Amino acid sequence: MIARLYAQGLSQEEIAKKLGVHQSTICRKLRALRVKARPAVRRSHPSLIAAVLAQAQPGRPNDCWIWPGARHGFGYGVITWKQKNYTVHRISYEHYNGPLVGGLHALHKCDNPPCWNPRHLYAGTHQDNMRDMLDRKRNPYIRRRGELK
Repeated sequence: MIARLYAQGLSQEEIAKKLGVHQSTICRKLRALRVKARPAVRRSHPSLIAAVLAQAQPGRPNDCWIWPGARHGFGYGVITWKQKNYTVHRISYEHYNGPLVGGLHALHKCDNPPCWNPRHLYAGTHQDNMRDMLDRKRNPYIRRRGELK
């Protein structure tokens, strides 16, 4: 129940008040359930969006918007803001479509990691992402061994 309330966007303090327990109890239980803490700053924070738009402007609606800035090892666009790294496609998804809660990820329809066009993104679980990777034959570990044709 605690994890579900947390995934719905309630803070630890709000959950503690609702259940009539101390906030440290909620924190301990979330840690025991291995629930990841939410970032302190929402990815749709206006200053973060402004930082993204200062580096790149959206392109035509149906084209891939290729991130011109830094990328991490798998090619996804990354921006550093207030000494923390954020993936640009997730910032874009949350800005245009709302927050990703409950452990959801921003997945690409276009199969192009540096793309940050929100029309090319959809919400899905880690399992959805792994299934998608196998369906599209883009598993880098199998590809290295030559098992994908």
